[in-house]
This record gives sequence, C-alpha cells and structure tokens, in this order.
Amino acid sequence: MKFISERIKIIDNKKGSYMVFLTMLFSGILIFLIAAITAAGHLAIDSTAEDFGKQWGRSILAEYDRNLKNRYGLIGYNGGNLCDLENKLNFYGDYTYGKKKYIQYHIGKCQNKGYELMNSEIFQKQIRDVTISQVKPKEIKLKNQTGENKNFSKEESQGTRYITSRWIINGLPSKGKEAGIGITSLIGKLKEGVSFKNLLSEATENLYIFVFFKDYMNKRDLGNTYFENEIEYIISGKLNDEKARKSVYRNLLLIRNGLNLAYLYSSSDKRQAALLAAEAITPGPLAPLTQALILESWAFLEALNDLEILYDNKKVPIVKSDNNWALSIDNAVKEIAKSINKGGESQDIDHKEPGDNSNKKSRKYVSPSSIEGIEYSDYLRLLITTLPKKTRELRIMDLIQINMKFLYNGGFLMADYYTGIRYSLEVNGTPHEFDEKY
Repeated sequence: MKFISERIKIIDNKKGSYMVFLTMLFSGILIFLIAAITAAGHLAIDSTAEDFGKQWGRSILAEYDRNLKNRYGLIGYNGGNLCDLENKLNFYGDYTYGKKKYIQYHIGKCQNKGYELMNSEIFQKQIRDVTISQVKPKEIKLKNQTGENKNFSKEESQGTRYITSRWIINGLPSKGKEAGIGITSLIGKLKEGVSFKNLLSEATENLYIFVFFKDYMNKRDLGNTYFENEIEYIISGKLNDEKARKSVYRNLLLIRNGLNLAYLYSSSDKRQAALLAAEAITPGPLAPLTQALILESWAFLEALNDLEILYDNKKVPIVKSDNNWALSIDNAVKEIAKSINKGGESQDIDHKEPGDNSNKKSRKYVSPSSIEGIEYSDYLRLLITTLPKKTRELRIMDLIQINMKFLYNGGFLMADYYTGIRYSLEVNGTPHEFDEKY
C-alpha cells in the first residue's frame, strides 16, 4: 500500500509539472500572438500612413490650374499661401484619422521651395515637354461679355493696347531685368555666313514661342490676348503694342541695311556703278566719299523696300544676289543729289512704317526678279536668338501672366505657382516624409 501511495504522489507531481509547463507555453504563445498582432497593427498603420500621406499631396497637385495647362501647356498649382496648403493637409488628415482613437497623428509644416514654376530649370523642362508632345493651345474665353478685365483699360482697341498700371508692371516676372537684343552681333554672324538653321539651334524656346504667341503678321488662331504683337514684346520688352511693333521694324531695318551694304561692297559691278555716279556728282577727291554715301543710301533704300516685301507676307533672303536685288542705283543717286542740293541736310526718306492692319493691303514696293528667302516670322526668330536666354524666358512668363490676368483671374501671378510639395506626417510616434511633384 505504501508503494502505491508513493506512485500516486509521483503521478500527481508530474501532472502539476505538465500543467505549469502548459501554462508557461500558452502564456508565451499568447504574448507572441499579442506582439505579432501589435506589430501587424503598427505595420498596417505605417502602410496606410504612407499610402494616405502620398494621396494627400497628390490631391493638392491635382488642383492644377486648368486654364494655364490648356492655354500654355504648363502644369502648376497655386501654392502661394503655405497656410492654405497646411490647412488642406490637416483637413485630409482629420478626414482619414479623426475618428480613429487608436491613432495619434501630427502633420508638420509643408514646403514648396525649389518647386517654383518660375524656376528656370522647371520652366524649361515643361516647355520642352510641351514642344515634344506637340501640345496645341486652347483659347481662354473672356471672363465677361464686355471682353475686358477690370484691371485693364477698356479704352484701347486690339493692336494699340499698352500697360501703364504700376502694380501690374511691378508684378511681372521680368521686372528689373532688362536686356536688349544684339543686332551688331547678329549682323556680324550673318555676314560671316552662319546659316539660318545654325543660328536658330541655340534658341530652345523658339518652337514654343511660335506656337503659343501671336506676332504682327500671324495671329495663329489663338483667340483673345491682351497684346496683338506678343512676339514683338518678347523681342523689345515694350509693354505697348505699337511701340513693340515699331521697335522690331527699326531693328529689321538695321539688319537689312547692314546686310545690303555688305552685299554692295562685295559686288564689283555695283561698287563701280556707285563710283561712276559719284564722279559725276562730285568730280575729284570727293568722289570716294560720295561713292560711300551712295552705297549707304542704296543699301538703306533697298532695306526699306525689303521690309515692304516682308510686311506684304512675302520673303526676303538673308544674303542678297543680283537676282533678288530690287532697286537700281538711280534711286540712291536721287537721294544723294537731294542731300547735296539742300546743303548736306539729312533727308527723311518717304516710306510707310507698319501701322494699322490696312497697311498690309496697300504696301508698295519694287519687286525683284526673284522673291525668295525667309519670311517675317523667320526674321523674328533671328532677333529672338540675340536675346539672353533668361530674358526670353522671363518675357514669355510676362505674357502668360498678362493674359491669364486679363482673361481669367485678375490676381494671377506666375510667382504663386508651384510643381511640387514637401511635408511630414507623424503617426503614433513614427515619422513619415513626403516629397510629391509632377
């Protein structure tokens, strides 16, 4: 009996050990499960934080200005007020996590510095993308039936508009950054024989400019714009349709005069003809001086004739030849004779400078044997290549801002538009960083 009693005690002890072991095992498994569940919960929360955080930023980027994209192919959202952006992020955060008591979150300050649409690298990239994609501009309908924005004068007709409002001028991207075109350098390159195509290869914005902006001779079916002579503005920087047009006219006259004079001096026949005429007018030692005056007058008159041809929507070659030279020496001799008869006073040669559109229908010129070469818009391309790259870029932005302000939003500023956003999100103590951009 004693033996049986002892065996029962041993069995009871083993059962107790098994129970302790099972209890410990179960507790360990339970702790592991709780830890696994907790970890899975944290991973799930972190994963959703990453997903939702990205979506919040992308939602802000999705608020891009449709008129800006449709008309100029540029993508940007109005991020000029960081407080508004932070309020939007907090709104999205509250919508996502506001009712979840097990989640504590905090949205840090957002930044969009470095993502300015006016940033040269960003702006150039968008222009390249637009050009490569062959995006076509869509007309912006006028904001109201009067056809005018209250920030602009209603007294000017199209083609004669100008801007004098200081607050509009001071807000332009190009404000304080003026630069002129390099006519002398351009004439020099053309005289040296640099080809038209090689000169244009330096102007990456040319394709964009001649799709999205008007010029005096070609409105490109772009609908309403504040200025009619937009490309002339890019070249001249003058916030006045008429002054911009005349400025370009004078520069084209300088180019043609310089190139025509170079041709005359390169032609032995024409130099000889000028010398014979000079000896008839002023025999003796003054003949060479008179010859130079005749050649200069001849080149200038030919330049005036060239512009009449250009403004009649026809072509004029960069480098002239006998076949496309229009005027005879008689015209130049008459001008020199008039000057001499009036005591050497300079004469105002009668010519028609481009004015209103009616001039296009009544231009008078001597037509050469062969009308060939490049047209008005091509000469504008040449002038644009002489502008510093930054100047071209800023004046493009000027026109975009002026038209968006005039047609769509009186408070529009290019400086308010951005292409990306950075912000942070902390969820249950875990930080998350976001950097979203187009």
